Amino acid sequence: MKRTNIILGIAAAVGMMLAAAPSVTWAESASRTGAAEDFLSEPDPTDPLAPPIPIKCPDPEISTDPCFDPNAPGTKFSGTLTIVFHVVGDTACTTNLRVTNAYYSLTLRQGNSSVPFATEYLAGVRPHPEHVTNGFCMGSNDPEVVKVIVDLVSLKTIPIICPACTSFKVKSITNFLYTQGEVLSSFGSKGLSADIVIAVR
Repeated sequence: MKRTNIILGIAAAVGMMLAAAPSVTWAESASRTGAAEDFLSEPDPTDPLAPPIPIKCPDPEISTDPCFDPNAPGTKFSGTLTIVFHVVGDTACTTNLRVTNAYYSLTLRQGNSSVPFATEYLAGVRPHPEHVTNGFCMGSNDPEVVKVIVDLVSLKTIPIICPACTSFKVKSITNFLYTQGEVLSSFGSKGLSADIVIAVR
């Protein structure tokens, strides 16, 4: 599955929705080698035709180990990841949508305890001042959108759920749900949610 479809699937889904009911939720079931592995990857900057490069954890800029490891040891936490994109119409974008900001929510559970965490794309744990004025075209900036999730876990989540831990791996990301909203409206809010399992150590 291509990364643009994993992030939101805007172009294909909006086209399909024109013949659908007024409100649509498009769901996909993530495969072991599909969703999580593809979601946590980015294009090779030296060769766009090469296989994607895994995003690294716990620091996407300096770490050398891929984030995705279904067999990772450590203390396991499961939860729900939600991203809400605020979008406006822009014919300069191939998707006709421009993202002005994105808001992230991650609720992790262990046993009977749940802890919520949140951040945003522009001024959160991984600030993007270069996009404050003009945002970015939907589907054109997927790696940075995903790296915000990595930094949310690394910088805000781990210090709370496991203060002595210094690293984590994503064991799985499944049950992606993409909410498209009203069929005749291309603007407003778009979003996704998914089940996530991480191992911290």
